Amino acid sequence: MCHNHHLSSHINHIFTNINQFENVVSYTDIDYVFCGGFANIQCSDGYECIDDPRDSCDPNCNGADCGGICVKVYDDGNGNGADCGGILGLQCPNGFQCFDVDTDSCNPGCGGADCIGFCADPLIQP
Repeated sequence: MCHNHHLSSHINHIFTNINQFENVVSYTDIDYVFCGGFANIQCSDGYECIDDPRDSCDPNCNGADCGGICVKVYDDGNGNGADCGGILGLQCPNGFQCFDVDTDSCNPGCGGADCIGFCADPLIQP
């Protein structure tokens, strides 16, 4: 009986700890570095500015002053990035996410099915 009580207590402790962490990382709570906007603020080397998907401003829909967030670009260790998407449907290395290149004239949201992208650390989402 004591053994079962101890096991039950241990399991309850584990579930309590899991519940404490399940809402710790929230996409909207992440402090990404601001970029873009009217002042065209640039990201540090090794980072690329993408439209901030947490706001309602869309640079492809007349949002000329949309803020962005800096995401760390994939680096193979030799200073080389990786392209993704495009007509070949190139995939990012495991653990990375494909982002559209905002500075070209190809927009996947406006019929640009063959737009090339770049690989970067994935956005953290709930």
